[in-house]
Amino acid sequence: MTWTVNETYQLYVRGEDSAAGAATGNIEDASAFKATFIFDTAIPTATITSIVRGSTYSAVVVSGTVAESAPGVLNYIELTIKERSPGGFDQEWDGTGWTGVASTRPVVTGTNWNFANLPPFLDRYLYTIFVSARDRAGNTQTQAAYLQNASSFTFYVDKTTPIVTFSNPPGGNYFTNTMGVVTGGVVDPNAGYNGGVTSTANVR
Repeated sequence: MTWTVNETYQLYVRGEDSAAGAATGNIEDASAFKATFIFDTAIPTATITSIVRGSTYSAVVVSGTVAESAPGVLNYIELTIKERSPGGFDQEWDGTGWTGVASTRPVVTGTNWNFANLPPFLDRYLYTIFVSARDRAGNTQTQAAYLQNASSFTFYVDKTTPIVTFSNPPGGNYFTNTMGVVTGGVVDPNAGYNGGVTSTANVR
């Protein structure tokens, strides 16, 4: 037969033995044993909303939303946090520590999810975070849809402060009666990993 999506089905079964002495064997009451289920093929979608693609972070929050089409029911969300050191060593967070391959499950409240037991995010390290939702029918969000569903992000962590220098005045115990224009420079260390200097307008 062909199953119809989102329909509720009831299956009844009965058994009959081969005992002799009657027109038929002993027959089980079919109405007493049934299985009820909903045929569901819709794939749930978990999305990360706390991270913006292409950004660099000094502090990280990991949270998002999840959507499941009725009558499907969400089972859980699988969260993976992957760390890559500047030397290229990869490891994954299991909720209490770093290990080879691991994942965790965030707390789901309604259509929102949040993960609080975060790892220590380290300066100049590269991180990838992705989530996958699974419903009670076994439908699972796949990696093929991670980008379009905003379910995976990669970013650097930058915890190094910019370095400011003066060229006029040169610093130290400098004396002058013609100050002129105050000049200097600012550099954000660790090029390639840092967030970059956003503004020099707040010099005081």
